[in-house]
Amino acid sequence: MKRFLVVFRLPYFSTTFLSNAGIIADVRSNFLILPLRMNNKEFSPTICLQNVALFIFSLFFILAIGGWLFPKFLNKIPFRLYGGVETDLRVLAQYSKRSVLPENYIAILGDSNSVGVGDLYIDLSKSYRNWYPDYSPAHFIYKKLGIDTVSFGFAGAGNFDGIWSGPVNQFKNINSKGFDLKPPKTILVFFYEANDLSNNLQFVRENYKGDEGFGELVHSIKFNEWLNHQFQKTTDKNDNGFEKYLIFTKFLIKSVKNIFLEKSKKSEEFHHTFFPATPITQAIVNGIVVPLPVHLQAPPLIKFTLFEDRFKLLEKEGDFIEYMKAGFFIFEKATLKLKENFPNSALIIIYLPSVLSSYKIVSPIASFRANMGKGGIVDTKKLVERHFEVCREILHISQNLKVPFFDTTPYMLDASSKGYIHGPIDWDHLNEYGYRVLSDSISQFTLHLDKPYKNCTKF
Repeated sequence: MKRFLVVFRLPYFSTTFLSNAGIIADVRSNFLILPLRMNNKEFSPTICLQNVALFIFSLFFILAIGGWLFPKFLNKIPFRLYGGVETDLRVLAQYSKRSVLPENYIAILGDSNSVGVGDLYIDLSKSYRNWYPDYSPAHFIYKKLGIDTVSFGFAGAGNFDGIWSGPVNQFKNINSKGFDLKPPKTILVFFYEANDLSNNLQFVRENYKGDEGFGELVHSIKFNEWLNHQFQKTTDKNDNGFEKYLIFTKFLIKSVKNIFLEKSKKSEEFHHTFFPATPITQAIVNGIVVPLPVHLQAPPLIKFTLFEDRFKLLEKEGDFIEYMKAGFFIFEKATLKLKENFPNSALIIIYLPSVLSSYKIVSPIASFRANMGKGGIVDTKKLVERHFEVCREILHISQNLKVPFFDTTPYMLDASSKGYIHGPIDWDHLNEYGYRVLSDSISQFTLHLDKPYKNCTKF
């Protein structure tokens, strides 16, 4: 059998060093000659297979141990790795509670406001210094009250998926994986004035196949049957405790993927913040008149049709209430279904004003942006009137459902009179100051439910 030699030209090595290493060398020509056979050992396929088998066994052993231990320490996952947890299990990974499974806890439902999206989150996501930072209402309420607090909310949610299908499915999926999550003691239902109603109508627009107008939907038998069917389509999961042991493996795979994506993706884009040379929207902050950016979120001001991308301003009060009936109806039905699904949980409806409704506007007109990016200029008086119309309708719904209602608008207006509560990058969401004020006001309300509060009243 022929043997081949691999020859390298290298710098000078001592003969003693090379011979001790078992290497044949021609020192005079300064060549290094490596034979295929080293230390008198031939290549063995058996040993190679044994090493591969040992590696596979070790890998499975580590994954098995991790799969057993990982679910017991889910709430210890650092902020930067939180995104690696399965979406439906992230409630358990939140560290605004004492253990993996919260006890006698507060659950927050809603859209991006309920999970703390905003400038503070953006800044923290760029830093590795703080492993467990506070950035959402759940964190601030937990620190304020000392009560386990978690959020079932997610960005982009309307009332159907933010109040009903999303939280209920998360709850079911958690327990289907072998956990024993009990119903919350208190449920805070966040209603966001700026886009919840529009999101509800958009949900109908994208999924309902009827030919009625928005104003006719509430009284339509076909629509009500369709909506009831949507509420019944929650995920039907069978208990499968084995899936609990795959959580660690899925976490590792997703975390590695997120790390590579994070390095390659561009910074998150937001609506361009623009301050015109001649201010359009002006408000009082810190005792002085200051400009606000253009195209800020406002109460519902625009009307669009069910099947066409045609928009127009909703001018008359009666026109608005009639047009938005379906939006309010979906909110009411979702809250009612939630109340029936968690009969022993105390529900509280939390009203969040839009960005423009959170500042004392002193200019005669304001620049606004409605749902789906449409917007324009609106009379400030109409803006304020629309805020109260929406607020009072949600208050009326809460009274019908016999659910406590808390309007956070007075607290946000008071805070904005002392400093900006949004931005400076993301003007669609509260900044740290804004979230702390929101959370403190909610904490005080939950502690003193019998105290009289100013809900949906002019100041």
